Amino acid sequence: MGERMNYTIGDFVFNDWQITREIGEGATGKVFEIEKNDSVISAKSALKVIRIPRSVSDVKTVMSEGMDEKSVTQYFREFVDEILREIKVMVSLKDHPNIVAYEDHTVIAHEDGVGWDILIKMELLTPLTEWMLNHLIDENTTIRIGSEISSALTYAFDNGLVHRDVKPENIFVDHTGHFKLGDFGIARTIEKTTGGLSKKGTESYMAPEVYLGQDYNEQIDIYSLGIVLYRLMNNNRLPFYPPIDQKISFSDREAALMKRVQGTPLPAPCNGSKEFQAIILKACEYLPENRYGTMHELYNDLQKLKKTAREIPSIPVLENTFVSSEVSKIQSQKLSESKKEKSCTENKSSSTAKNGA
Repeated sequence: MGERMNYTIGDFVFNDWQITREIGEGATGKVFEIEKNDSVISAKSALKVIRIPRSVSDVKTVMSEGMDEKSVTQYFREFVDEILREIKVMVSLKDHPNIVAYEDHTVIAHEDGVGWDILIKMELLTPLTEWMLNHLIDENTTIRIGSEISSALTYAFDNGLVHRDVKPENIFVDHTGHFKLGDFGIARTIEKTTGGLSKKGTESYMAPEVYLGQDYNEQIDIYSLGIVLYRLMNNNRLPFYPPIDQKISFSDREAALMKRVQGTPLPAPCNGSKEFQAIILKACEYLPENRYGTMHELYNDLQKLKKTAREIPSIPVLENTFVSSEVSKIQSQKLSESKKEKSCTENKSSSTAKNGA
């Protein structure tokens, strides 16, 4: 057993890997860049730190339900075991070029009470949301994102896994520009450890049948990937959100979510060819029977379109983000050209209600 750590810059993990900077923090825990330097090797990786339970208050909540310390320990240990099963899945998928590669893991038990730290070492990648700040997302790029992520999801399903949390935050880019999918199942396991996280953070991409508590299959991943592609081809706005030149309010967001999960037909995204818009809308069909039947079918259609895709001005300056001045200038020009070609009247008329992420 080891001591409970706070994991700060300069600390060592996995014996000789040093934490060099914090990359981010999400629902599943903190992510750091770690580095190994010796006479033989100089390398960098990503470290994800997951703490179970997430806080002392989570322990108190469970104990208030009448459990003793032994029962509470067993209760949270089950989540650790579930995450270890998810890590085992990551290991089985790591050879696919569009899935984030697992490198190592360890479990450290806290000595000062109930709890464990799970450390996962993975390949170091750039989050898609960060990569977008300095890259134009045109139709060709979006088709490539869809093709590569649907390939990863097809491989995962062939290995018996439904991802259940496809969203931009779980897509990454490597140094060669290839897109990769991460966070298989772990986020959902973490959410179970506390009552306040049941749908937060993922409902914007959640298939209606999941939101409504109905039975579901792999088609929920098709739907979520469709919503990701929709957003990329809709000026970084989700369905039913106000157009790019309007601010988004909480009530906008709620109204848009309700329209989507209640079956209001989605307007076509503002940008992209008619062929690509049709693929996106089919992936986002409200009824599963009207969607693509399998992820492989979606992948095939994207591959066909990829072969004939042409460059189309698409995305304007991203909302609420910093874009380098040169990219910003190009994006603003693209936006001006795009607005002359089409006004996105469908989105404007449906958005006199709604919000965005």
